[in-house]
Amino acid sequence: MFVLFLLLSFFFWASRNMSGESEKTVVFPVRLTGVADDVRVTGDVTPSVKVVLRGSGIALAREARREHILTVNASAFSQSVRGSRSVAVSSFADSVRAMLPANVDIVSLSPDSLSYGYVREVRRRLPVRLDAALKENDMFRVDRITLTPDSVDVKVPDGDSSICEILTKPVSVEVSSSVQTVNVGLAVPDRVSMHEESVNVMVEASEATEKVVEVPVSCLNTPEKSYVKAFPSKVKVSFRVSLNDFENIGPEDFQAVIDCQALQQSQNKAEVMVVRRPEGVDKVRVSPLYVEYLIETAVGTE
Repeated sequence: MFVLFLLLSFFFWASRNMSGESEKTVVFPVRLTGVADDVRVTGDVTPSVKVVLRGSGIALAREARREHILTVNASAFSQSVRGSRSVAVSSFADSVRAMLPANVDIVSLSPDSLSYGYVREVRRRLPVRLDAALKENDMFRVDRITLTPDSVDVKVPDGDSSICEILTKPVSVEVSSSVQTVNVGLAVPDRVSMHEESVNVMVEASEATEKVVEVPVSCLNTPEKSYVKAFPSKVKVSFRVSLNDFENIGPEDFQAVIDCQALQQSQNKAEVMVVRRPEGVDKVRVSPLYVEYLIETAVGTE
């Protein structure tokens, strides 16, 4: 009996409060209509209007559950390349009132205005550039990288010529087979809009091995009427090459030198540099890296 009377008391209390007049804030989302295809709205494109309503508790609870959508016609946004538009919130009063029942009144609307920024865009086809760190092991060497698609359609602000390519998001690829394909997302600049979100990156590699050849050491910038001799006269040049090109590359494809202009009399060693190498080789190393040298001057010269 006690519980029954308690429930009846709560029912009468709730009925009295719900039938009495009160105020409630209801949020009305605002949507843009008529946005041209070549216009991009910047800033907050989904603002809302807060409307304080007065009415019975039952009516206000009903309105709080309903979806109220206000609209702004954005067809005038394309009249200039870029700009902004301000809409007075008071202009929504008639639209709000039309959505409400007769027993609910409008107390206030806020904020005072809604602001929209916009920019007119143009379409361009821009190339995609891979931003990747390729981690090769000693067994494979990268031959070719293919992006699909290799270019994408974008929209950029009209008159903006600074955007000439689209980068992928930074990615690290472990090259461990002859063909690998990974999907990489695109890093879209703030001023660009586009539909493509990623590209497929195919990395083609060939099996590789190390080869060592002996290359004679010559001298650059030899002083006039002088002769420079290196000790040893040949160095070992090691490099990585694909198995397909192993037999095609020999000592004659390299040039190892010391630079006489960089020699100092106080030192008796010079660094060996490889100034010519064939395409298709990498990880080039020289042993020994430093050689001794002797400068001989022709007799009768000072």
